[in-house]
Amino acid sequence: MVKKIENLVRDGCIHVSTLLISLNGESHKVIIDRMNEMITATLNDGRDHDFSLYFNDIHTGITFFVCSNINFMSNLKIEGYKNIKI
Repeated sequence: MVKKIENLVRDGCIHVSTLLISLNGESHKVIIDRMNEMITATLNDGRDHDFSLYFNDIHTGITFFVCSNINFMSNLKIEGYKNIKI
């Protein structure tokens, strides 16, 4: 898995991947549960859904975005999240 992460070339991918790997089991469960909720909501209503988690101990956060169709508006939302500073 580490080798796959090291081969990622997009900016930020390595940081996000290593952050996710470093989280404890409780955090993994929260992320999986919330992702399942967002996927279900998107399948039910066809709208985009997201959630953010902030980790006080490492002073960083991550936003998860679920959409039914990648289009211009979805890309704008994703770009907006990339530019948010906490």
